[in-house]
Amino acid sequence: MNVIDWRCYSIFDPEVLGPPRDLSRRDVRWLYKKIMSEKPERLKVLREFLAWHGVELSSDDAGVQRLNDFFLAHVSEDPDSPGRLLPEWYSVALDMGLFLGDVMIERNPNLYWEFHTWGKKNTNYQKQVVAGFNFPDPKYSVDPEGIIVIQGNRVIDNMTVKSDKFIRAVHQVSEDANL
Repeated sequence: MNVIDWRCYSIFDPEVLGPPRDLSRRDVRWLYKKIMSEKPERLKVLREFLAWHGVELSSDDAGVQRLNDFFLAHVSEDPDSPGRLLPEWYSVALDMGLFLGDVMIERNPNLYWEFHTWGKKNTNYQKQVVAGFNFPDPKYSVDPEGIIVIQGNRVIDNMTVKSDKFIRAVHQVSEDANL
């Protein structure tokens, strides 16, 4: 594993703490608007962070794979909280999720970002998700940030990971969007 220089990365400050499902609707809606309004800046931060570490970010398949490779090579566990990612990686996962979501939307113009408000037991509840699928269930959505966090958790738990998980997710969304 290569060492990450965190000095070149600006961590996202959500200003409200806790899992989205446990926050008030008002707080989480405010957070969603904050994330979406800061998305251009977060993508710039991600692009610069990756460039600092020699990785070019692009929305083609090769660029998405480079992002996946970088993440797998560097994501790390928090030594103070075993079983959790280093806190900086949650911010990076948000940024990467915004990027992957934008790639999904770029490739499927019928898709869009949405604040998911249906079903408290739904894993996407009160999160920013990619929506707009032509499914029988109109509430179907994809959480790109969640895909990344789960992949990171699998890495730190020494579980098997798919080395092309991010591009598989992008391709699956394209399949699902065109059903």
